[in-house]
Amino acid sequence: MGDLLALTLLNPERVWRTGELADRTGNPYPTVSRELRRLGQADILVSETVGRSRLWRANTANPNYRPLSRLVGTSFGPAQVVAEEFSEIEGVDEVMIYGSWAARSSGEPGPAPHDIDVLVLGRPARTAVYGAAQRAEQRLGLEVNAATRPSEGWANADDGFAEHVKASPLVRVLPSRGLVGSGA
Repeated sequence: MGDLLALTLLNPERVWRTGELADRTGNPYPTVSRELRRLGQADILVSETVGRSRLWRANTANPNYRPLSRLVGTSFGPAQVVAEEFSEIEGVDEVMIYGSWAARSSGEPGPAPHDIDVLVLGRPARTAVYGAAQRAEQRLGLEVNAATRPSEGWANADDGFAEHVKASPLVRVLPSRGLVGSGA
């Protein structure tokens, strides 16, 4: 449920419907609903009912909000923030996080990541990619390094960079989220 915490705690001004959170996290509605109730009972989230919809948001009045949001931001935030910052760039076909953050996210042991490595497939404007990386860096407090490669030919690319990335854990953030895994 890290994605659920990332969505709600890293966007404290946003109000979410349960269905939106289920769609964004890719988890079943009943599971998300149960977890939201638990987070509400723990006073991490607050809710209100408007019509037939239950709306949820981060409880920024909770004294633990700041430290918890920092922890969530470091642990789960990069995929969320990278997806948000890169989603509006024209010419982007796919965005993945690779490197140490993806490795820790997939369960590989090692030191905490000090940066986020992003691979953008497609033909976007470099200035747009660098702007998105800079915004993500400011939001995360971690250096964000973005590399771009054309989508066509990526599957057959066999240079050192491509071989390294393909052999490593990958977290696909666009168009869909989730762990891609080694060799994807």
